[in-house]
Amino acid sequence: MAHDNLHLTSEENISGGEFILDLDPLLGVRKTESEAVARAIDRASLIEFKKVHFEAWVSWASSYKHGLVQSFLRFHDALASNLSTSLRAYSEMEQAIIHLSHAAAAVNPFARAVIESGIRLQDRCNLDVAFIVAPLAELYCRSAFESLEIYTILERRFQRTYHGYREIDDNVEFRTDTSLFRGITDMSPKSLAASMCMDDLSLFNRALASGFSGKDRWASLGQYWSHRSEDVTDCLYLGEKYGSALVELALCLNKQRNFHSASAVVEGLKIGRYNGISDTLLDRFDKTGNYARYREERNPSSN
Repeated sequence: MAHDNLHLTSEENISGGEFILDLDPLLGVRKTESEAVARAIDRASLIEFKKVHFEAWVSWASSYKHGLVQSFLRFHDALASNLSTSLRAYSEMEQAIIHLSHAAAAVNPFARAVIESGIRLQDRCNLDVAFIVAPLAELYCRSAFESLEIYTILERRFQRTYHGYREIDDNVEFRTDTSLFRGITDMSPKSLAASMCMDDLSLFNRALASGFSGKDRWASLGQYWSHRSEDVTDCLYLGEKYGSALVELALCLNKQRNFHSASAVVEGLKIGRYNGISDTLLDRFDKTGNYARYREERNPSSN
């Protein structure tokens, strides 16, 4: 007999972890409301994802089958299986599948995998977590977790990237670059600034070579700026002892007329609420009027 509502078996438990399907996210949601079904799966998926802490993913990347990750994967298997079962029992299955396939575009990648498996009437969900695990596995192979500071930076970045309010993008691997922290601890601010200038020059040259058609190149410059700013804040999170070196780095970048990285470092210092920023830097990289003060100092004849 066909059912009118999509629902999971509320009594079904998932062994091997803390995840229990005691509250069915689809209970009471009508199949004809495909967007509501997709949102319910999306919401349940994100709740379970945020229960898996960074240490669990690091363990999984090192080939240790951590229980939290296993339970996370099983939870999505159960969602896909029950969605598939409910669709099979629905009198207007083909129409529901069409609507669900469209609704899947608006949910997180884990929920999307559940819906895609469900509408294929599969009882398992082939969840792809490589965008998180692969870069961590590479770090593990290179013994890059050699210090508590590096681990803390990456854990903080993981929380910011995936447990914050940002959309989860499974097309972009988790960023594991810690070169700014390594530079601050292993190099002089002057040497680090020179290295950053070379990196920026390479980025700008590639963007210019692509012309206006290479929008991704220009977008990557903005993303690079944001990463630099966040990396500075992460360094300050480890302790204000890194603050003076970061201020000196900003001064060196400014001296070399590298506005791109200098402004990112100063912004990171501001966000990190470091009190030792010189008035010169604060004035020069004030955002008012699209950094009008900086432009006036660099081009006094334009006034």
